[in-house]
Amino acid sequence: MKKIFGLFFLLFIFNLISYAQEDASPAAQVEPAYLPVEVVLTSPFVNQEAARNNYSLFAMLINSTVQDPDLFRRMELYPIEKGEEPDDLVPIDEVPAKVAGMRIKESAKQHILTMFADARRDNVLLRLVSAFRSFDQQGVTKKRRGKWAAKQGYSQHGIGVAIDVGHMRKGSFKGTREAAWMAANCQKYGFVLTYDKPEFFEPWHFRYFGRDGVTLMNKFFYGDWRGMLIFVHDNQEKLPLDGRLKAELSLINTEELQPQIPENIGEEMKALAESLVKESPKYKELKKKLKIK
Repeated sequence: MKKIFGLFFLLFIFNLISYAQEDASPAAQVEPAYLPVEVVLTSPFVNQEAARNNYSLFAMLINSTVQDPDLFRRMELYPIEKGEEPDDLVPIDEVPAKVAGMRIKESAKQHILTMFADARRDNVLLRLVSAFRSFDQQGVTKKRRGKWAAKQGYSQHGIGVAIDVGHMRKGSFKGTREAAWMAANCQKYGFVLTYDKPEFFEPWHFRYFGRDGVTLMNKFFYGDWRGMLIFVHDNQEKLPLDGRLKAELSLINTEELQPQIPENIGEEMKALAESLVKESPKYKELKKKLKIK
């Protein structure tokens, strides 16, 4: 009897082990594909010293950005089509606005509400002038504003990540205390003043990257949103990054890696990338030369 019981017990254990092996599918055992470290270390836009010293934070911030591809969509390469609009737009009627019924990406809404409330506590009264614009609405705006508006399909407003902000009075927003407050505080809420160059200055226009996006920009991309946008967008399909590779970084000789300047980035960004490759320790001087704030 004991022999029979022992035989059944051994058969039970054998079947259990076989079942476990069959259940362990190849997909469950394969490590997820990560963006190679070399891609980071050959990008002219990444602050290499900062990335090396805190690669786990860099990876965490990068990986959080890919949760919403529209936040890092390069409109010059991927314009929207007529009838296309994000599926996560929500009304934003809780703040003073030029017209009722404006919409914005859901992830940005609470940050806008908080920003307007904080401004009010500082005795700065803001007004929402524009948020999401459809393809057709952008056409009307383009006709009205000429060179000061993007072509249909190419506006940041078309994907629900941009807002235009004004004050409660008549007259220009430029040079006002409201404009100064927004410029000084917008990044606390995940927004960036994107058109800040003397030849094309829009102190009312802000693009939402999220707080993680702003932290990523300032800590690892020299505070330049365009270089960050190019790097994140162009590598979205290869992400995530493996934040555990800090030890591997110390084994890579950066001098042996050739910087890779991306294509389709425009002449100005190409010039910036080439300058960073040649004189990366002197980035502050380069920013002044290229009039980047």
